Amino acid sequence: MKTLNILLVEDSPLDAELIEAYLMDGGLEFSLLCVETREDFVAALETYCYDIILADYILPCFNGIAALEIARATCPGVPFIFVSATLGEEVAIETLKSGATDYVLKRRLMRLVPSIERALREVQGRLDRSFAQTQRQESEARFRIMADTAPVMIWMSDTDQLGDYFNKVWLEFTGRTLAQEMGTGWMESLHPDDLPECINIYQKAFESRSEYRMECRLRRSDGEYRWVLGTGVPRYRPDALLQVTSVLASILAIENWQNKNALPLCRANKPRGCKQKKQPHCCNRQMLGLLTFSKALPTLLSLSIQSGTSPMSTTKLLSF
Repeated sequence: MKTLNILLVEDSPLDAELIEAYLMDGGLEFSLLCVETREDFVAALETYCYDIILADYILPCFNGIAALEIARATCPGVPFIFVSATLGEEVAIETLKSGATDYVLKRRLMRLVPSIERALREVQGRLDRSFAQTQRQESEARFRIMADTAPVMIWMSDTDQLGDYFNKVWLEFTGRTLAQEMGTGWMESLHPDDLPECINIYQKAFESRSEYRMECRLRRSDGEYRWVLGTGVPRYRPDALLQVTSVLASILAIENWQNKNALPLCRANKPRGCKQKKQPHCCNRQMLGLLTFSKALPTLLSLSIQSGTSPMSTTKLLSF
C-alpha cells in the first residue's frame, strides 16, 4: 500500500498521539497532519491532496460537521471519518446522511484502521467503475462511428428481443426515424409475405443463441421493396458466463426484388458456353470492396464493443 496522506482535525494532543499509535499498530504507512481550526483546515486542503480525513465531532473553535461541509465542497471524493469520544446513535446517523464515510468512537479505536481500509476500497471501487464507464462510452462512440460509416445496415436487439439500435445507413434506407424503428417498429418495413417467416427464424435463433441467415424484402424510403440478405449472431458481454468474442457477421446479396429469383439462378445454373454479360469494371471493383469490407467488419466492430451492455443480444447486418 502506498503512503497515505491523512488529515486529522483534533484539538487534543493526547488523542492525536493515541490515534497515530493505532494507525501505526494497524500497519498503515502514512503521513499525518493535525489541525484544529477552520483556517488551518482550509489551508491544509488548499495546499495538499489527502487520501483520508479524520475529524473529531466537537472542537472548541471548530466542529466536525463544518469540516465535513468544507471537505465535501473542496474534495468530495476523499473519505471522511468521524473519530469522537461521544457520538450518539442519532447524531451518528445524521453524520452519515450528511456525507460522512464512517464514524469511530475513541474508546474503540481498534476499528479505525479497518474503517480506513474499507473506505479506501470503496474509493478504489468508484474509480474503477468510473474508468469502466469511460471505457464503455469510448467503446460505444467508436462502434457508432464505424457502424454509421459502414456500407451496410446494422441493428441490434437486447435480451427482450426488441430492437434497441439502428445505424444511420438503416435509417437513411428506410426513411424512418430511430424512434419509429425501436422495439418492433422495424418490422413495419418488412414485406408482409416475408414477415411471419422472418419472425420465426429470428425467434428460434434467439432462443437457441445461434447464428441465422435469412432473405427478405425490405421497404426502401421510396416505397420500393428490395431483397436483402441478413445475418445475425449472438453477442455476449465479456463478463457473461458464456462469452462470444465475434459479434458481427457480414452480408452481401442485394437485388431488386422483382429480379431476385432470376439472377442467382442464372449465376448458379449457367449453361456451358453461355456468355454472361460482363459487368462494368468499376462495378466489379465496388462489389469486391464491399465483400472485402463485409468480411473484415465483424473483427473491426468487435474491437469497438468489447464492453457490450447486454449479456446476449442479436446483431443483424443487411446490405442493400
